[in-house]
Amino acid sequence: MINLQGLGSMSSTEERRELKRLERETFGHKVREARRARGLKQADVAEAAGMSRVTLSKVENGEHDLAVSFVRPLAAALGVPTAELFTDTDRERADGR
Repeated sequence: MINLQGLGSMSSTEERRELKRLERETFGHKVREARRARGLKQADVAEAAGMSRVTLSKVENGEHDLAVSFVRPLAAALGVPTAELFTDTDRERADGR
């Protein structure tokens, strides 16, 4: 779950930077979660998506922004709908969905 506590004390530039970092981490977590749930190796998913394993690792760790052109191939390599990589399942579980 994303913790937004403390953002109010930051400048708008710092807030944007922090939100961007949180978005990368959340997306990366979703990618890793989907890959592991299917028992797939990083190397296999990366190859199927047309990227390097190092890039996929950085995406999963929230250290790298993924180009939009890779989102659909990555979702296909994971065997999930693209939207699943952007869905906040933690919030849905908390809400009972």
